[in-house]
Amino acid sequence: MPPPRRKRRTRAHYQRHLVNERNYRERLNDKIDHLRTLLANTKCGEEEDIEDDAQLNKGETLSRAIAYIEGTNTEIQQLKDTIATLQSRISTLEQED
Repeated sequence: MPPPRRKRRTRAHYQRHLVNERNYRERLNDKIDHLRTLLANTKCGEEEDIEDDAQLNKGETLSRAIAYIEGTNTEIQQLKDTIATLQSRISTLEQED
């Protein structure tokens, strides 16, 4: 028995595929532009002076976003540690009274 034949894809199929791909790229680029805008309003720990943040390419935008998130997570952990230390001091002082 011969193998089943694959259906031939039509021109309409390829046109739909191209439209879907274009829409996907547009949505992705919109999200990266939004991220670029958000990063421009924050300090990302980068001391580099870039004349225009709109000039950042996609890779640099994602790298800066990752650095910002990692820095924020580190800061959150330090604050949690500070809170724990202060709570420990408070309980020690309350026991002394």
